[in-house]
Amino acid sequence: MEQENTPFQMGLCMAGAVSAGAYTAGVMDFLWEALSNWEQQKGQPDVPTHQVQIPIMGGASAGGMTTLIAAAVAHKKFAPVRWEEVQANPLAQQPQNPFYHAWVDLEGDDMFSKMMSLSDLKGEATPSLLNSDFIDRIAAKMIQSDGQPGVLPSFVAHDLEFFSTLTNLEGFEKKVNFRTANHAFDPHLISWHKDYGCFRLSQKGPKDALAQRQSGNYDGWIPINFGQADAETLQIVREVAMATGAFPGGLKSRKVTRKAEDLNANPWIEADDFPAGFYEGFYVDGGVINNEPFERVKERLYLRTGQTEKEASNFSQSKGTVVMIDPFPSKDKKFEGTFDVLPNLNQTLGAMLGQLRVKNEVLDAHYDHQTIFRYLIAPTRKTAAGENLKGERAIACGFMGGFGGFLSKAFRAHDFFLGRANCERFLREYFTVPVHAETLEPLNPIFKAGYAQVQQKERYLSESGHLSIIPVLTPQRKEGADFKMDWPKQAPNFTETFQPAVKGRVNALIKKQSAQLSWWKRLAVAAGRWIILRRLGTNAVLKTIQNSMEEWGLLPKH
Repeated sequence: MEQENTPFQMGLCMAGAVSAGAYTAGVMDFLWEALSNWEQQKGQPDVPTHQVQIPIMGGASAGGMTTLIAAAVAHKKFAPVRWEEVQANPLAQQPQNPFYHAWVDLEGDDMFSKMMSLSDLKGEATPSLLNSDFIDRIAAKMIQSDGQPGVLPSFVAHDLEFFSTLTNLEGFEKKVNFRTANHAFDPHLISWHKDYGCFRLSQKGPKDALAQRQSGNYDGWIPINFGQADAETLQIVREVAMATGAFPGGLKSRKVTRKAEDLNANPWIEADDFPAGFYEGFYVDGGVINNEPFERVKERLYLRTGQTEKEASNFSQSKGTVVMIDPFPSKDKKFEGTFDVLPNLNQTLGAMLGQLRVKNEVLDAHYDHQTIFRYLIAPTRKTAAGENLKGERAIACGFMGGFGGFLSKAFRAHDFFLGRANCERFLREYFTVPVHAETLEPLNPIFKAGYAQVQQKERYLSESGHLSIIPVLTPQRKEGADFKMDWPKQAPNFTETFQPAVKGRVNALIKKQSAQLSWWKRLAVAAGRWIILRRLGTNAVLKTIQNSMEEWGLLPKH
C-alpha cells in the first residue's frame, strides 16, 4: 500500500516559557538524539524501518525562539549533553550543543545581574525594565550561516516550514466597507495585530531564494538555506526571534523589517496590500494575544498529509500528529471576587489578558487515548518524598512568572535535564500506537510495515501495551523513568548578592523617568529618590524574589 511507504508526519508546537525555554530545549535535545540514533541504526536487525518526519514547527515567545534555533541548526550534527558531564563541571559552557548553549549557558551563571546593567539606558528612551541587550548577542550567535552546505537528517523535511507568532503593536490596517444611506461604500478601518514570521528551508542559494520571493507563486514563507544564507534574510530570522520573546515592559520591544511581498503573499496576514518596498513594524511577545501557534501547526500538517482532522484523529489511518511542548500548561485557578478597587483592577487586567490568550482548542494536560492528533509534553517529576509535581511547580525556572531561571544556571540546567527525562518517558510510554494483542501488529499501516521484520517487538512496548512511534534505541537512563536530579536549592543569603545591581537599576530608572517631569516635580523626586524611592523599589524587587523562591522551595523559609 502507498501509505505503508509514507513517512509519519510530526508537527512540533512550542509554547511560551521565558527562561523555562531551558525545559523546551531539553525536550528538543532528547527528541533530536532519539531520532538521530534511530536514523543511524536503521538496517540493523530488530530496528523498525518506518519513517517519522518533521515538516512543520511553530511557536510563540521562548517557544518561537527555540523553533527558529532548531531550524537554523537542523543541517548540523551535534552531540547531546550528558548530566554526568554537567555535574562534574556545572558552570562549563557547552557550545557543541545549540539547545543547551542557547538556553542554559546563555552568557554565564547569573544573568539577572546582566539584566540589571545600565548599558541600555544611555539614550533618551527607557527601553524596558530589564536590560535585554544580551538577547541580541545570543540571537546573533545562534542564528547564523556557517558557509557549510550540511546535510539534513531524514527526519527533517527538506522543505521544513517553521514560524513564530508575533504581536504587531501598530496593527495592520484593514478596510471593511459598509453601505451607507447614499448607496456609497464607507470604509471602516480595523487594526489586525496578529502577525507571523514564516520561513521555509531551501536547498538553493541566496540568488535562487530571491527569485522565488519575487515569483508569481510565492506564498509568503521566506526561503532560507542556513548553510549559505544572505545577511538580509538571516537578519529577518534574528529580528523575528527577538520580537517573539519581547515580554511587554520587562524586555524591550523589537523592530522587524520585511519586504512587502513577504506580507502580501502570506494568507495568514490579515491586511490590505502593502506598497512595494519594505515594511517595518514594532513588536512584542507573540504570546500576548490570541495568536495560537498550535492551530497553525495543525493546519500546515493537514496540508502535508492531505487528511481531515477526523481522519488524522483515527489511530488506524492517521498520517501525522502534532506534539506540543509547554513548560506552563493550563491549570485551574482559585478565584476570589472583591469590590476593593486595586485588586479589582488587577483582576480586570487578568481577565482581559486571559481572554486575549484564549486558545482555539483546549489542550488536555493528559494524553487522550482516543485521539492521535494532539500530544503534550509538560513538566512532571517526583520529589524526594514521592510527591508528584506537574507544570510550573516541577521546574526550577517556574517562579517569578518564568523569569526565575535568569538568576542561576543551576535552575536552567535542572529544567533542561528534566525536559530530556520527560521527553524520554513520553517517547517510551505515550507517543505510541495500539496493536493487536495476540500478534503485536500495529493497527496503522505505516507502523505495521515498519515493525514487519522486527522479531522482538516487546523491546518497544509501552506499559500500556502499545508500540513506539519513535523507538528509543539507547539504554533507559536512570532519570528517564523517574527523574532523580536534586532540586537546586540555594543558600539563605542568595538574594543578597543581587542588591547592588538592583539598587543601581532602580535608581537609574527613577532618575530617567523623572527627567521627563517639570523642574519642580524633578526636584521633589530627586529629594526623595535616595531616601525613599530607591530603597523601597530595591527592597520590593528583592522581597519578591525572596518570597517566590521560598514558595518554590529553592530557599529555606524564614
